[in-house]
Formats: sequence, structure tokens, C-alpha cells
Amino acid sequence: ELGELRHKNADDAVSALRRRYATLLDGSRSLELVHGNVLEADVSEATVVWMGSLAFPAELMEGIAKKLMTEARDGCRVLSMLAFPEGALDDGRRKLLKRDQWKSRVRWSERPDGATFHFYEVSR
Repeated sequence: ELGELRHKNADDAVSALRRRYATLLDGSRSLELVHGNVLEADVSEATVVWMGSLAFPAELMEGIAKKLMTEARDGCRVLSMLAFPEGALDDGRRKLLKRDQWKSRVRWSERPDGATFHFYEVSR
């Protein structure tokens, strides 16, 4: 997350989750929220990457796809609110396999069908 306030709010939400559900992050699991540019983040150890990517231009989504295929481990799961461009899903060595997509209601939209979420997996 680039936005200072959004990152702080996310950190506060995680702190509240840890207090309320102590076993959710019990030491065998970890959660890291990154405040910075996604293209500069270290994703080499990530098992799940979440992107609330609604405002991301296609060029950024292509750059993120390339980064994930180059740096993320096989099996890394990627959840995004925007689909990756079709031409960015395979770099010849690795792929972003689209596993699923679904709709869910979101607080910022009155649409009854909600927003679409896209689920990918990094693979050889």
C-alpha cells in the first residue's frame, strides 16, 4: 500500500484481529502488510498476495504479473480485484494460472452483485 493512512488503517485492523482472534496468527503463521511500491516489494517468501487493485492501470498489472512470475515461489496464491491482462499470464518459464473468480458484496458499492475477485496461482 502506498497510502500512509490506508496502510495505518490496515495495521490497526490486523492488530484488532490479533487481539480478538489470538489463534489466527499463532506463531506458525505470519502476516506482513507492506507499505511501499508493489514493484519494489520482496515477494520471494510470500505464500499469498492480496491486491485491492481497482485503480491499477493495465501496465502496472502487467509489471506485477512479471514480478510474481520472476520472484514468487511456485504455489504462491494471488488475489486481485482486477484481472491480470491475458497476455501477461505466461512468461515462457512460469505462469499465473487463473484458478477462480467470484463476486462478493463490498462496503463501497451498492451493487447487489458486488465486486469481482480473481484468484491466481504462480506455477511452472
